[in-house]
Amino acid sequence: MAEEEMHQTVVPVSGDLPVGTTATASDSVQITIHIQAEVMTPAAAQRKVNAWLSLNAGHLLVVENPELVIADPLQWRFDVILCSPDLGAPGKVRRTPAGRMSADAVTGEVINPNTLLPELTAHAEAQLA
Repeated sequence: MAEEEMHQTVVPVSGDLPVGTTATASDSVQITIHIQAEVMTPAAAQRKVNAWLSLNAGHLLVVENPELVIADPLQWRFDVILCSPDLGAPGKVRRTPAGRMSADAVTGEVINPNTLLPELTAHAEAQLA
């Protein structure tokens, strides 16, 4: 598989200190970055990814806790949760972390599905064994 090229923006910053000052270990710089983009809502992306999981990995896997990742492309990243019956407590569901996955924040397409699917299914099978 060809290596993806990541878009990178470099912001030049002067390292010169004002006259009469010295650098210390506690010196810091506050940076504000503004990105304007139209992306799917977290709920819409979550629905799309849950549908993909159901069709490709099984109905016991769901995603939650969306995080917007500033990358190229912008991504929604989710925790993947394995939901299975708790055999020791009828009527209860056992929720086990099964990994993380990302989707393109504009289209909702799953990122790296060919490597993700074997990882998620192997983890789920190990938990259910």
